[in-house]
Amino acid sequence: MPKTIDNDLDKTYTTFGFDTAVSFATECLDRLHSTAESHQRVIVVEMMGRYAGWIALHSGIAGSAHAVLIPEIP
Repeated sequence: MPKTIDNDLDKTYTTFGFDTAVSFATECLDRLHSTAESHQRVIVVEMMGRYAGWIALHSGIAGSAHAVLIPEIP
């Protein structure tokens, strides 16, 4: 069974741990939104994931990020 949070294995739709990692990252982004808004600040967040930007992409979309930078796109 493939087990990695990065979701970077070939020929797999999703891997074990990926959904949990995205869920946790999205929850953290939601908490940061209220902090950034109350302090009127911009916050830059670096997500986990070695060479794949799947966690950053999925949690950024779910957390309504203004921009998402991933390693697949230089």
